[in-house]
Order: sequence, then C-alpha cells, then structure tokens
Amino acid sequence: MQIVGLAFRFVLHETQPNFHYDAWGEAEAMEPGQSARRWVDQLSDDDLAFLKRFLLSSGTLKELARVYGISYPTVRLRLDRLIQKVEMLEAHAEAGPLERRLRSLYLDGKLDDATFRALVEAYRTEVETHGQTR
Repeated sequence: MQIVGLAFRFVLHETQPNFHYDAWGEAEAMEPGQSARRWVDQLSDDDLAFLKRFLLSSGTLKELARVYGISYPTVRLRLDRLIQKVEMLEAHAEAGPLERRLRSLYLDGKLDDATFRALVEAYRTEVETHGQTR
C-alpha cells in the first residue's frame, strides 16, 4: 500500500484505487481514472511559504506578524484571503485549470469583479460551444 498526500487528504493506491480518504478516514467514491485534486497542489509559492510560516509559528498570528515585520491586522487579512482561496479550490475542484486559475487571480486581487466575471463567462461559453469539459 502506498500513501500519497498532504494536508488532510491522502489517496490509497493499489488497495482502493477508486476512493480517496479525508482526515477522518472517511472514503469518498471517485470515478475510474479520476484523481483526487489536492488544494495544496494548486497554491502559489507565496501561499505555500505563508502557510509554512504559519505552521512553524504554531498558528500564532502575533508571532507571524513579528517574523514578517508587519502588523497583526495585515497578517489576519493575508490568512483570511488564503482561507478564501482554499475554500474556493475545494468548492470548484471540478473546474478546469483555466477557471481555477482565474478564480485564484481574482482572490489574489489581480482581477477586478467585472474582468473576472467576463473571463469566466467567456470561458464557459467556449466550453459549452465546443463540448469540452471544464
């Protein structure tokens, strides 16, 4: 049995190829050929560095603010944005790579509302027109 994964999700290969398991060991069925998308694999290097520092500071925001040399409210805002990004990645795990990237850029503040909505709508229209999956 090979255990693969990080951050509350792992996949057991060989013994149970059509299931993935959450942190509590509960199995969820997967379609044949489907792999579990891990949210952690979709985070930017900056997000991963922040998450690592957060873990190394035992989740103490005051300590994290000291390490980064910024204020506590700034660290709290950064953590809240990272939480929103992880929630989005989980909620839209079945979205295609382009849509996930657009959502990530939007949550990072690199796309304004109107641009984000226009790009996602154009992408979805393209997918529907050409019969591709997201």
